[in-house]
Amino acid sequence: MIQKKYIKKRCRKATPKLKRKIQHHHIKHIIFDFRDTKFMDSSGIGLLMGRYRNVIITGGKVVLIKVKPEIDKVMHLSGIYKLMKNYTDEKDALTHLQ
Repeated sequence: MIQKKYIKKRCRKATPKLKRKIQHHHIKHIIFDFRDTKFMDSSGIGLLMGRYRNVIITGGKVVLIKVKPEIDKVMHLSGIYKLMKNYTDEKDALTHLQ
């Protein structure tokens, strides 16, 4: 079982790195691949929301791909799908982003 403390630590560590990369490389769109994600809590939702705020100001979008049913439930409950679309694969996501 993955401990929440570990997940929060990983999200806190990833957040500044992602933010720097988005700003440094002028990234407009982000695709988050959930293929290997087995657990998601509010820390993960917070990470997604933060990256959404980073790219939306430049007219960008955040999309999700390969969200598993157990993660899909969390996404629905959080309301994240009101801001980000979920696609079956990268090809579909890229088509939407063009």
